[in-house]
Amino acid sequence: MSRGGDRDFLEMTFRTVKVFRADGKVDLDALDELTEIALRDGHIDSEERAVMRAVLDRIDTKTLSRELAAKVAELRERFGL
Repeated sequence: MSRGGDRDFLEMTFRTVKVFRADGKVDLDALDELTEIALRDGHIDSEERAVMRAVLDRIDTKTLSRELAAKVAELRERFGL
């Protein structure tokens, strides 16, 4: 578990809602916020990894801009997903 304990995991879980805007598109800033929460203690624990996996698995990569598709690929690699 991260130094932030359950707080980091819970904060990430709460913020997942912001990743998907009302129009169904991905909010890159919100995705970056999730990443920052997971990485702020320098360690990605299994709960943080599970939250990120759930978010990334919901993203339809066929509809993404190149920038966002590259970001998703980078996060999958970084989180080992």
